[in-house]
Amino acid sequence: TFFYDKLMQRGYNYQGVRRWTRKADVFSYDKIIFPLHLSVHWTLAVFDLRKNQLVYYDSMHSSEYQGQSILNNLERYIKDEYREKKGGEYSHKITKHVACHIPQQQNGYDCGIFACKFANFICQDLDFTFDQRHMSYFRKRLSVEILRKSIL
Repeated sequence: TFFYDKLMQRGYNYQGVRRWTRKADVFSYDKIIFPLHLSVHWTLAVFDLRKNQLVYYDSMHSSEYQGQSILNNLERYIKDEYREKKGGEYSHKITKHVACHIPQQQNGYDCGIFACKFANFICQDLDFTFDQRHMSYFRKRLSVEILRKSIL
């Protein structure tokens, strides 16, 4: 939860998060999921290593500028992480964009559920087939999943 806060402490600070992945090779996965807590709002970014694509998802579509800034910082993190863990430069071009045509929340409190569902659907390579009216169900379902320690 505090990854992005720590990364951006005193400007950009890779050293603040460098050890967070010491036991994991994030580049061995198809996707890297970045849940982002921005003061009072949850968003999500995903780096798809198969496509070398970094996408930012915001259920309130707050700010294109903020989204691009976050993508630039995460691209820098990915390159620093690769250099640190693999001992070389990340040679692939990373395309970045802010997702525009995605489900939007209609209140001020469902951003966390939206971020979780974005991640869930993206990890399964599914199109987003939900909207605000599904959030009550997803909130209950997520509670059950947490209690069971298993995704339904």
